[in-house]
Amino acid sequence: LPFDFTAFRRLKGAKSKMFAGTDKNIGFIARWDEIKNHPAALALAKEALAAGHRWKFRSVVDIPDDGRDERFKRTYQKYMSLTPSLDRSGIARFCRSIDLLIVPSVFDVSPTVVLEAIASGTPVAISKTVGFASAFRRYGASKWIIDFDNPRSAFKKISRLLDEPMPKELVKDIRRDHSHSRVFRSYLEVFRSLSR
Repeated sequence: LPFDFTAFRRLKGAKSKMFAGTDKNIGFIARWDEIKNHPAALALAKEALAAGHRWKFRSVVDIPDDGRDERFKRTYQKYMSLTPSLDRSGIARFCRSIDLLIVPSVFDVSPTVVLEAIASGTPVAISKTVGFASAFRRYGASKWIIDFDNPRSAFKKISRLLDEPMPKELVKDIRRDHSHSRVFRSYLEVFRSLSR
């Protein structure tokens, strides 16, 4: 997946104070889809509250008004602070305003939000089924891979990760591997091999 880190960095600026005043801000950016695993984000928010933490869970999502899962939607809105979909600048600002981004997806090949958070200098905790998991393991960042199916365990791991930076080599590797020039060069190599 190509990503323009240089352009995104220009949006970066200083760490935003968008959500000042809470203990910790945990972010989640995902469409309203089963794959994105909103129930896991909700369970984590409930676990943090039960443990007495003043963490604020912030979800960038558009919840459809389709008459389905209304009870779950009401509960979700009770525990999660919602922000409607954002443009690129808004996502950059949101990422700079949170302490940690979570990606609890049931399956996700290469979610752009991981790249956006890393470009913003925001740590990311992912599920083992997110495509970046192999890169995380390769650079000794396995503790950033969370089992979101177990909210208590996920809460404990995230508690230990907050305020800890991601490994520099991992960030460097992801930036290198997802640069436009590298990705487009690999696309051209694939196209050339197919046209032979």
